[in-house]
Amino acid sequence: MKTWEIMQHTGKRFKRKSDGLTIAITEDGTLNWESGYMNLNTNDDWKEVKEPVTFMEVLEKAKEDNTTRIHMENKKRNIVENSTLGTLMYRLIADYNSQHVAEILLTSEFYIE
Repeated sequence: MKTWEIMQHTGKRFKRKSDGLTIAITEDGTLNWESGYMNLNTNDDWKEVKEPVTFMEVLEKAKEDNTTRIHMENKKRNIVENSTLGTLMYRLIADYNSQHVAEILLTSEFYIE
């Protein structure tokens, strides 16, 4: 995304691809970034910085919209899943016993797509 495009995404954080500068766009549209950087170009390329959420937040979001896509990463078990909550739970239960499912859910990072 270009600088002018990210400005439409309030409440999110982005990282500039050229040098790693991270910028936060507040709900009121204010741009906040680290000191030492002075220049922004409208054609800079940016990537959204995804913030992990808790499993409880995943449940709340899925309760609101059961088509919400959830990205789960568990480095200990080398699991990466990108699906709805229902599909995620189905796959975990099919492959692991209850104790392992609980451990996976407690130690994973979750992102809402």
